[in-house]
Amino acid sequence: RRTAVHPELRTDGKSALSNTRAGSAAEPVMDQATDQARIAALLSQATAAADRDVNAALEEALAALDRVRATPAPGNEASLADAQLRCGLLYHRAARYDLALSQLRAALDLFLRQGRLPATAAARRTLGHVHDELGEYAQALAEHLHALALDE
Repeated sequence: RRTAVHPELRTDGKSALSNTRAGSAAEPVMDQATDQARIAALLSQATAAADRDVNAALEEALAALDRVRATPAPGNEASLADAQLRCGLLYHRAARYDLALSQLRAALDLFLRQGRLPATAAARRTLGHVHDELGEYAQALAEHLHALALDE
């Protein structure tokens, strides 16, 4: 029997997508190509949903960043830095690394001026991840080491 929430799962917890032993009368035999195609389709659907979520969140974060920039006020630097960090994180998730680097560096500069060490460490860790994605391993290592030093 299949569950209503996850029809690909049988009641014994095993995947109905995987091959079963040939000659088993209780379970159909699914060839490996069909199994892989179905898994690829499920992954594709999940990736598309995640991309939509990231893009929607990025639009919201950019709107918030614009609002903070439009209303300059004393003490507004903390909100600006937080908004830039959020945009940088979302650009990283969206694989837009050049934009991620610029937002993260701007946030890092503000965090350093404000003396916000935990936020500085978070920005440095994310910068390290972005450099790693770009294949800039020496810079990635340096950022991760800075973040570790700040965490201590």
